[in-house]
Amino acid sequence: MKHRLSFLLAAFSFIALSVRSELLPLPQQISRSDEEFLCEEVAFRLPEEVKGMVTEWADEWQVKEKTNASRRFEVHWVTDIPEALRNKDEAYTLHISREHIHIEAIKPQGVYRAMQTLRQLTERSEQGIRVRGCRITDWPAFRIRGWMHDVGRSYISLEELKREIAMLSRYKINTFHWHLTENQAWRLESKRYPALNDSAHTTRMPGKYYTQEEARELVDFCRKHFVTLIPEIDMPGHFSAAMAAYPEFSCNPDGVHRVETWGGVFTDVLNVANPKAVRFVKDILDELMEIFPSKNVHIGGDECPTTAWEHNAECQAMYKKLNLTSYRQLQTHFIAEITDYLKSKGRKISVWNETVTEKGADLQLMKKTGATVYCWVPARKGAEIANSLGLPSIYTVYGPYYINRAPRKEGWMNTLPGNGSDHLKATYEEQPTDFSHSIGVQGTFWTEHVATPDVMEFLALPRLIAVGEAGWSPQSKKNFNSFVQRMRADTTMLNYGGYSYDRAYLNEDEASTMVYPTVSTAEKEVYYRIVTRGNDKERSGRCIELLSNTSPIVAAEKHNGAQALRLWTAPQAKEGEAAYDYQQWKLEVDPKNPERFALVSKAYPEGSVAASPTAVAVTGRWSYDTKAKHYDFILGDKGYGVADGYRYYTIRSAKHDGQWWNASMSRQGLAVNVYTNPTDGNGGLWSFVGGTPVGEEVPMVEAPAVLPKSGQVYVVRNTVAGHAGAMLADDGQQQGLVHSNTGQNANNGWEVVNASAFDTKGGTMTLQLRNVTTQRFVGQPETQKVERFGFPVTMSKTPAKITLTYAPKTKDFTLASNGKFLFPISTSAQQLQGLVSSGSGVGGDNAVRPQGTGWELVPARAVTYRCVTTDGKELQTITEYLPTDATQVTVPQFKGYKVKGEVPQLQQGNEAQTFTIVYKKSKHLVFLDAINDDGTLLAQDTIAVPVGESVVIRAPKIDFFSLKDFPEEGIQLTPTDDVHRTIVYTTSALLGVKAVATPLKELKDGQQVLIYDFSTKDPNRAGFRNVSATSGRVLQGGLNNGEASPQFVWKVQKKGSHWQFFHPATELFMPMLKESQEVFVAKEAGQFSASRNADGTWKVQGTNGQFWDGVVGGMTGWHTYGHPYQFYTFVAAPYFRVTVRYVDTEGKSVLPSEQSIVPAGSEVTVVAPEIKDFKWKETISMLSDLKRIDAHGDITVVYEKATGIGSVTGAKSFGHVFTYDLQGRRVEKARHGLFIVNGKKLLKP
Repeated sequence: MKHRLSFLLAAFSFIALSVRSELLPLPQQISRSDEEFLCEEVAFRLPEEVKGMVTEWADEWQVKEKTNASRRFEVHWVTDIPEALRNKDEAYTLHISREHIHIEAIKPQGVYRAMQTLRQLTERSEQGIRVRGCRITDWPAFRIRGWMHDVGRSYISLEELKREIAMLSRYKINTFHWHLTENQAWRLESKRYPALNDSAHTTRMPGKYYTQEEARELVDFCRKHFVTLIPEIDMPGHFSAAMAAYPEFSCNPDGVHRVETWGGVFTDVLNVANPKAVRFVKDILDELMEIFPSKNVHIGGDECPTTAWEHNAECQAMYKKLNLTSYRQLQTHFIAEITDYLKSKGRKISVWNETVTEKGADLQLMKKTGATVYCWVPARKGAEIANSLGLPSIYTVYGPYYINRAPRKEGWMNTLPGNGSDHLKATYEEQPTDFSHSIGVQGTFWTEHVATPDVMEFLALPRLIAVGEAGWSPQSKKNFNSFVQRMRADTTMLNYGGYSYDRAYLNEDEASTMVYPTVSTAEKEVYYRIVTRGNDKERSGRCIELLSNTSPIVAAEKHNGAQALRLWTAPQAKEGEAAYDYQQWKLEVDPKNPERFALVSKAYPEGSVAASPTAVAVTGRWSYDTKAKHYDFILGDKGYGVADGYRYYTIRSAKHDGQWWNASMSRQGLAVNVYTNPTDGNGGLWSFVGGTPVGEEVPMVEAPAVLPKSGQVYVVRNTVAGHAGAMLADDGQQQGLVHSNTGQNANNGWEVVNASAFDTKGGTMTLQLRNVTTQRFVGQPETQKVERFGFPVTMSKTPAKITLTYAPKTKDFTLASNGKFLFPISTSAQQLQGLVSSGSGVGGDNAVRPQGTGWELVPARAVTYRCVTTDGKELQTITEYLPTDATQVTVPQFKGYKVKGEVPQLQQGNEAQTFTIVYKKSKHLVFLDAINDDGTLLAQDTIAVPVGESVVIRAPKIDFFSLKDFPEEGIQLTPTDDVHRTIVYTTSALLGVKAVATPLKELKDGQQVLIYDFSTKDPNRAGFRNVSATSGRVLQGGLNNGEASPQFVWKVQKKGSHWQFFHPATELFMPMLKESQEVFVAKEAGQFSASRNADGTWKVQGTNGQFWDGVVGGMTGWHTYGHPYQFYTFVAAPYFRVTVRYVDTEGKSVLPSEQSIVPAGSEVTVVAPEIKDFKWKETISMLSDLKRIDAHGDITVVYEKATGIGSVTGAKSFGHVFTYDLQGRRVEKARHGLFIVNGKKLLKP
């Protein structure tokens, strides 16, 4: 890829294999001549600033420079281009004659735009390289012509971004809007807050983010292509990943903070009333501004629920203090504060339109921000409001300019959002707003459903080029057919660059005409309801009704021209109601012209709508002629597409150019009137509702060469990148279907039962899958959806019908149970690890291919390995299912044994095979367990001792633990078989979690454990029980890559016939639980009975009758048993408790104490906060070494009364490697508060 990119950027040659007739985008003014400039030898007269861009063109076309050549290429600076009506910085004139190429511009960017035009005019001919003669005066219609790429959900390589920027700059797109953060990931490196980039806080492509150096590299690349890079950090909503990394800045620091997987709107937002949270944002923006020089910084502001603010004490207090009337105004005040901060740094703010369109927003305060408003939905309304406030707006309408949406519904595009109406024609014909403060257009690309460059390019091109033309060229010259012809001629560049692009509309043999509604004939009548696409509350859902004498509209709207046999809009009538037939319409085609129609009412089938309105104005009304057919109506000449499953069209009479049917607003009585702009609020776009919805037509699919057959055994293997090789399996124990990447003892063989014939209409077949080993079937999905993970698939003795749908492009199948596509869940996921789920975990209708919905059924046979020792002892018998065409086996391996003899070879055929593999004992194994004196595992090791030899077992040194009762010189062993040895240690440290070990079969007094709520009926409530360090609430939580602090650890204590659960970190107990109440650890211990279930889980009940239960976020009690629990042992990691006290010279507290439980060995930093009227005096530590915490202890920060202004001195620096905050998250620069640096403490004033 790197080689390919460097070649493209070095040359990017527009080799003209065919002559192009027009330019993209269309210039503002152009006059052509018959002259040609032949590029043989050319004399260049160029300002220094533009030599590079002109030389690049010359190198591409191998134009030779000759100082005294008669043909000249000149660039001149001018102070003005009078013909350019706006945006003069990018304006240029280009004059090409036989003897010279002459460019005039005010700024270098004008020359750059001229060079892109010149590239398209340059071509190879029989005479050599030539440039066609013309005179062009050109300037952009809009200052901003942008492209937004969301990398928060799906990371795209820097090289791919450069490819796209290089290409789009050729079409005069001048702004790259880089959406860097999302609920799923934080893609820009933060050195101040590195936990943002931690894989633990990323669900899509963990570990993938852009370093600051890479970001600077892209800024420089954009600069060279005269593209402005505007970064976006979306806030305060779309902030889940950040809140998972730094929950103290959220509205619920003690709650569960999930990093989301798919798109959606979530309530885990920034606490805008917390000064520390706002400081966090400003720190992030400081980092951002050090990298990106753009005047504008985008802070998002879209889709931000206020729910969390409404339930947060700080937000409630701010709401009251500011006398607000809506919690939405908290967001406005936050935007205002960030605006002021950015202004202090010489920057401006950009936001999405919800900041002005959401109910309750403080519009007058927004007006003061001067924010640039990006308008997506409602785009036109958002731009109108912004304009009324004097705020600049950029038009990026949801649908046509959302170029990640499906351009049509076929094949893999069925998995994309949208209904197929957002195709190239819809994008091109969309009319941008042109208010006095409208400054630009933008194509927007979200990546929920796209993760690969080829798919991204295919969806973006050529729709982004259409957006570029909308931003540059005069709207009066818009002509889709012209654009298609010019685009067809220009695909040479896309082909040469190896770009993936959508060829619909571009191929000559593919019809680009619209699809008309089915017309009625004498043999068959087809009726439609004609529904306006007006997108406001007044008109939404209303349809055209021919008014009858009895219609209540006649009397109610008489003053607006309502009378019988007039067309009006009305609520949709149900079948059988009086108005129903008056709302049913059919089309009859003109026998002489297939593109002219009569619109006929079912109530008066002999007549049709009259050809002319009562007036050619908004007061005009359409009447119905009951006796004649008027074949005068044209469909779709100003707007056509698909929405909500039905095609929509503009409608006008051929007798009245520029006047379309329109659904009027209430001031015109909601009549069908006449209007010049049918896309204004979509009032002139009419859906023909009836028949089979678009996209539900079933495609014809040719069957693959080999189909699954009943009675045949298969392995069912995933084919999607990132999941490839995962096989369906059944462990025989879990309720759900699982997957495995190894077949050995995984029960990965499946017999096909009751396979149907393949239906070419839709490419489907049905079958049942029975596991050969367990005899269980793949069952139905669970009825309870797990948020973000869909519906887990069950295993059952009752078969479920599995529908296979063949995908010819990828040559694989989707598997659906009860209509829900199956996909594997990662073994490292937060929930349902290693299971197979189905459907969609978020708002979509079903799972999509990137989740792993592609599967292949590969004929397989059983291969069994009977593993025995040389003396006949059986080690294990292992069975796996291998594809029938496999020729190699992977023999099982056992520690201490090696295979004797040759590895067996598979015989050809479908028959099962059994091999006896003989192993020779080569080593005896000594299994060592290092444990704490309460039995908690610290470490494990295995020593392999060659047969007949001896070994000295010495206790390993484990930091912060002391050896207990084990000889220093060790113990000598001469094993004659495998043996186990246990070494005991003791410590004063609190125990945290390095890794989860095994589930307990019995509880033991004094044992430390982890407690897990399985919550099988509602997996959203599942999680490890841990305690909030601030409130003491018992929470629901997950481990961080298998690790956790002592807040997750409980100590089991026996009390008579019952059990107590002590929490060492807080030195409090699990209390008696109350029904449906939150649980807080307490001094008084609850008494519980614990009994083991048949599946190995536990039922726990208090002596008050309440069972251990749970809700999303925490623990609760319940009167009936419903939540199985599990107790786990774990591998321990040591932690120490450090308390920082802030006092004056008399020992009185000046700030609340801070307590932290830090990893043993950490270096700790104390950052002394500024306190009014005090200054720092000294720090007193009871710990022996702040660089390596090895005990519990106190640190006292002493302040004295301030007598004047002075600097704080005396802080000792211990060097810096890694710094962590009190929650254990790594940070780059210490801020106020307590921090851990490599496990040690330090005071920084």
